[in-house]
Amino acid sequence: MENVQELAKTYRRILQLKNGPVAVRIIKIHEETPILLKKPENPIPSFCFGLMEAFKGKSIFLTRTDVRCAMGLTALGFRKESLKSRKHKHGVQIGVFGNEEASRNYFSKGTCLPAGQTKGVAMSPLEKAVMGVDVVLFKVNSEQAMWLLTANQYLTGERNDFHIGTGFHGVCEDVIVYPYHHKKVNMTVNGVGDRLSSAMSKNELFLGVPAPLVKKIALNLSEIYRKPIFKVLHSPKSVQKTYSSHTGPWH
Repeated sequence: MENVQELAKTYRRILQLKNGPVAVRIIKIHEETPILLKKPENPIPSFCFGLMEAFKGKSIFLTRTDVRCAMGLTALGFRKESLKSRKHKHGVQIGVFGNEEASRNYFSKGTCLPAGQTKGVAMSPLEKAVMGVDVVLFKVNSEQAMWLLTANQYLTGERNDFHIGTGFHGVCEDVIVYPYHHKKVNMTVNGVGDRLSSAMSKNELFLGVPAPLVKKIALNLSEIYRKPIFKVLHSPKSVQKTYSSHTGPWH
């Protein structure tokens, strides 16, 4: 991906992002892994915890032994799911699912990378993506999400078809693995595990954009930024004037 610094500036300027975007790079077992990013001194609770560190401006490289979240390790292809896994019972016990059948149904429809094929995951601010980019993540409010999604469908009119789960796998699966595997933008509301382990805000949404779409969406966003609709929604006086003169509703 070219000009990651300029792309990061474009997104931050137009969306008025306080943090991010964050680049994620999935390193396969056959790939070389130059020591460019630091590993944590001690294992961290989860990949979403590492992601929040990247949103704070840090660069981090995670291997199988650096993360304690078994479900995240499975989703990202570091390991096979243990036969002794108690995740279905655990989900019922903490109140995410009403029964184990519901839990099994939920996970059966998820997206995981092939087991044993991932060597490491690099996370860093987009402008510091020295190891390349597979997915770019955005931590946004609902309006910022609206502009990203508008830019995604700007030239095609295609509706955004999301694959969203809650409770578990909010970050690792929904906005990393799914965009990476399907080459589609996806969103998550984040699950309880993500919030508990990384102290996420109650009003945050996360969007994952696969690398092939990052430049296109930035270009579309730049064009939308110059259009009347963007100016209207960012000027209270313009909004009042538009509503008073417009004969139909704005949606």
